[in-house]
Formats: sequence, structure tokens, C-alpha cells
Amino acid sequence: MTTNTKELLNVFLNAKSESTRKTYIDRILAIKKLVYYEPDNLSFLEDHNKIIKFIDTSDTKSATKALSYIALSVVTALIGATNKDIYHNKMMEFKNINMKERQDNIINEEIKEHWATSEELKKMYYEMPETTPEEIQDKAILSLYILQPPLRNDYAKIKILNRSPRKENFENYIVVTKSKIEFCINQHKTADNYGAISLNYDDNHHPEIYRILKKWLEHNKTNYLFIRESTQRTLNENDMTKKIPLIFEKHIKKHITIQLLRQIYETEEQNKESYINGTLKDRIAVHEQLKHSHGVAMEYRKLIKKNSPKKETII
Repeated sequence: MTTNTKELLNVFLNAKSESTRKTYIDRILAIKKLVYYEPDNLSFLEDHNKIIKFIDTSDTKSATKALSYIALSVVTALIGATNKDIYHNKMMEFKNINMKERQDNIINEEIKEHWATSEELKKMYYEMPETTPEEIQDKAILSLYILQPPLRNDYAKIKILNRSPRKENFENYIVVTKSKIEFCINQHKTADNYGAISLNYDDNHHPEIYRILKKWLEHNKTNYLFIRESTQRTLNENDMTKKIPLIFEKHIKKHITIQLLRQIYETEEQNKESYINGTLKDRIAVHEQLKHSHGVAMEYRKLIKKNSPKKETII
């Protein structure tokens, strides 16, 4: 039985994680298909001149080209190809190009006006009052977006339970006990790719989130986590999307949406040395905290030039 290209790649990339292996294989197979090589094996990698010409002249972003060369460099190194250094050099070339483009990616004036660093957001959070039930709920909501990687509007319509359901439950719910709060978010935008989201809070794990949630639950007598103060009915996804910018406008006069919070988080993470020098697996792990792909993360990244006069400059 003849071994095909995909099977060969799986063998050589066996030591890589499943997500990394899939990423590399997808890139290699896409290149093979588009340069029209007939043999169903890895011999096509020998023609680096044709492959390089195809990648370099393709109408794709430098980040995509860099990823193609990363896959090619890794695979040719693993199979001991004579041209492995050529692919490695191209990988480094496009990594540098991509890094320069990141530094030159200036956010537009509308976004810059409302941009805030995570430290500024945390400062605002700890200065927020928590006297009235409305203030406590606002602070509890923001704790989930500021003190940990921000999800989408996934904290809407979360039911409160006092024990785990005995049967399979496809609702979004929290289980509240004396010593901890457990979230189970089954329904969210990327559930098909990432499955249910489990989040746990107690005195040792995210203690501030645990504290403010417990304080809010002492006031909230409904069956849902977050509610409309006027009707005591649960906040739906649209309510949550609208409410968060209103809280920021009230406290720091900035219109910060959930999407902007996610952009801020991605930007700061991607500017860290650990991310810049990390492996693809390390980078994907960062993006998975927000339950989105590496490609989406690249679109979310917003940088301000180092020479910007604004205090919000990110380096």
C-alpha cells in the first residue's frame, strides 16, 4: 500500500502537538496542491526555487508566508533534506518582515481615542465603588473581562445552580458552593472548535473574581448570574454587549467594547518577549485563552508606533 503525503507528514511530525501538526500539514499540502506536483510523497520539497517563487509572489500576508516557511523549515529539517537551510533562512526573513509590519501597524484615531492598557483597566477596576447592588454587579461583570483573558459576551444568560446537573446540560450555568464557583459555558461562538469553557474560582484561584462574584450573589436573588436591574430578568447577549461600554464610559469616559478588550489583551500578549520568541505551539496557546484561532488573533492585534506621543504607546 502506497503511503501518501499526508501520512508521511504525520509520521515525521508525530512528536508535535495535534494543533501544530495540523497547522504544518495544512500549509504543506496547500503548497503542494498549488504548485501542481503529481508524486504523492515529499519529493516536491526538493524544488525550493519553485516553491519560494510561489510563496513570495502569492497575494498573502507576510504572517501567512512566514507560517508557510516555518512549516517547510520544520519538515525539511526532520527529513534531513539538503535544502533545509534555504527554507530556514526564508523563515527567518519573513519572521523579521512580519515583526516590522507589526511595529508599523498603527491603530486608527477612533480606536486610539478609547484605547487603554491592561494596567489602566485594572486601576479603574480597583477604584470602582461597590456599595449599591448596581455598582457591585458592574464590578462583578468587569472582573471577568479585566482580571483574566476576556471572552466574548459569553457571560449572558448564565443560570445559577447549587450543584452540578445530574444529566447532560447544554445551558450555560454556574455551580455555587460555600467554597467555590464553577462556570460551565457550553454555548459560545467557537464551541464547535473548543468545546465547553470551564472556569473555576475560589480563595486561591482568582480570589478577587471569586470575592466580587460572591458579594454580588448575596444581593442577586434571581436564578441567573447577571440581570437587568429594572426588571430583574437575565441579561442576554445583546444586553451584555451594550452594558460593558456604558460601564467604561461612566468611569473613564472611554467607549471600550468587548472586542476592543480582546484587541488590547492580544496586543499586549503579542508584544511580550515570551510570545515573540515562543514556538507556534506557545503562540496558539495564548490565542486559545480567548477561544479564537491564530488567524483571528493576527486581525485583533493593534499596535501603536513606538514614537507615538500618546501615553498609550505600546512597545
